[in-house]
Amino acid sequence: MGRSPGQKGKRWEQNAAKELTRGCGYWRRTPGSGAFGTQTGDASITGDLIGRYPWWKDFKGEAKYGYGTSKQLTLQREWVRKIREEAGRSRQYPCVLVKFKNVRSGDIASSKLIMFDLETWNKMMEELGRIWEHYLRLLDETSTNQ
Repeated sequence: MGRSPGQKGKRWEQNAAKELTRGCGYWRRTPGSGAFGTQTGDASITGDLIGRYPWWKDFKGEAKYGYGTSKQLTLQREWVRKIREEAGRSRQYPCVLVKFKNVRSGDIASSKLIMFDLETWNKMMEELGRIWEHYLRLLDETSTNQ
């Protein structure tokens, strides 16, 4: 007997957090996939995943596994609305992480996606632009002082 959809979803959350932590950030699952935060009104533990980057804003993710086949999936606007609302309460960037169902070979990387709405993407790029400009000023000041 195979895993239940809930077990598969939890496994995807764990794997997504692990893969995203390979970079310079730290991602973790929230208790009860955010249910505890919703029940207690604690915005800091809502959503399925929380990503922390020491030099940037935190992320709040809604993770979804399946919802289709290995070739297509159904994306629900409600997922995006929900995570945007939850992330807005705690000043985090919202994202939806999806994994296509039953992809076991070939281009496995294309079966795992992280998505942002356009407004969030533009805010992220503006903030990265400011970070980059600040870095360039510091670099210029450092080279001028030597």
